[in-house]
Amino acid sequence: MKTQRSFTSKHDSDKEIIITIRRGSKTYYITGRVRSKSTGITEKQYKAQKKTRFNAEIDITVEYVRTAIEDKIANRNGKKKESTEGNDGSMIYETFCERREMGGRLSPNMNEDTTKRAFHDFERVYKKHLKNYDESNPITEIDKQKIFNELVDEIRSSNRSKNNIATMEQTASQILFYANEVYQCLRNMNPMLPEMNLSMGSRGKGIKNEQLKTLPDEVRQKLCHALEDSLTENPAFVKAAVCMMMGMRTSEAAAVISDDFTAFPDWCIIDVLYQIKKGERSAQLKTKNSYRRICGPKWHTEMLKDCFCELDMLGEGGTVSPSDVSAWVLKILQRCGCSEEYLTEAQKEMPREERESLVDSLAAYILRRDFASLAKNVFYMSEYQIDYLLGHVKNVKLSEVADLKQPENLRKMALQMERYAYSSEKTLNPAYQPILLSHGSDVEGCWNTANLENNTGDILELTIEYEAALPAQAIEIVCAKDSNYNNSFYRKKHRR
Repeated sequence: MKTQRSFTSKHDSDKEIIITIRRGSKTYYITGRVRSKSTGITEKQYKAQKKTRFNAEIDITVEYVRTAIEDKIANRNGKKKESTEGNDGSMIYETFCERREMGGRLSPNMNEDTTKRAFHDFERVYKKHLKNYDESNPITEIDKQKIFNELVDEIRSSNRSKNNIATMEQTASQILFYANEVYQCLRNMNPMLPEMNLSMGSRGKGIKNEQLKTLPDEVRQKLCHALEDSLTENPAFVKAAVCMMMGMRTSEAAAVISDDFTAFPDWCIIDVLYQIKKGERSAQLKTKNSYRRICGPKWHTEMLKDCFCELDMLGEGGTVSPSDVSAWVLKILQRCGCSEEYLTEAQKEMPREERESLVDSLAAYILRRDFASLAKNVFYMSEYQIDYLLGHVKNVKLSEVADLKQPENLRKMALQMERYAYSSEKTLNPAYQPILLSHGSDVEGCWNTANLENNTGDILELTIEYEAALPAQAIEIVCAKDSNYNNSFYRKKHRR
């Protein structure tokens, strides 16, 4: 089944951008082409495509494809990338256009696709709602609530809206969150801009709430070191904490034993089949989606191997009380710099049913949300992958769940987790551990940065194949010099 949407190019009124949405068995394929209005000929030099597995992401994906084509048209016509429509010459909008023209990510934890969405959301909010606010007329909480309500009304009036108020409020919160991220970046560039906070804070289940529960990187690194130091003294607690950092609930992590753990050289699998319930190891989990196989990168693998080795020496199985584990982890988090304010705010954002067992749930809630944030913003996992690893309820085909349980797919997700280095020594991230090359070897990975090292003493010819979310996201190859080969390193082939 195919549907089409058409737009007139912002940079050339003679060009019509035609977006085709084709639905496959599991995936939506979005392809963009350009047709000349005067001649009716499709111009093949302008083309972009992207795919998504989720119906809810179609609009965003269409916008990405359209933006990619607009960039090509702008570059070909020698025009600036930003649209001049609605540019009232204000300091805010001029700073925004300057930042967008610079390109690159908005922050280290935000990929290029998310940055494009953030720019789009800010421009949308600014043009429709923020033009009249400045230093002399600052935005108030009442104004912000009014803007939020207007966004909800816009979403409700959309033909694609399902009139689910909770979903519409969540979408509006996300738009304001991204708009606020852009604006704070603009203020860092230009301190003369008025102070303004567009985020709705604890409104609904917006992304701001998830960011609130994300551990600061300094605290996360200290937590990793603290767990390494406590391994010999409290192997069962450390085991449970590491499992919670992989997205498991406290009761699930407390029930993991060595029989549930499968270790490979650089990654691992855990079968989540039990939880501690009323002091016993029970096979009855919270939901049917809780029964799953999860994976872990090298740091988690090494930590769990050491924990089970210590437990084996002590003659213990490894099951512990969820309440004791949660209290122990909370103390470690406080010792690592996690503030009381952070813990209090996280407690407020917990679902009502989990607040009743606060002692058991808070630590896991913090670590599970931190894992989900890393999975989305650093590992670049899909929402479906994240929901699967967390054991959330989703209406999905059993065949799709079976696919994610396959070792080859779990291995790929474990490699994605290596994008964050929990330890500079226990990681496969090639930014810390160079990949050694040899004749005839194949290297697979999903890295933002990779160091390749010639381990043969000879000249190597590299054939590089890569995939990017957008055509503009080309790779950059930087070659180090090698005096043994007259300042040449490798002969390179690029194949897209």
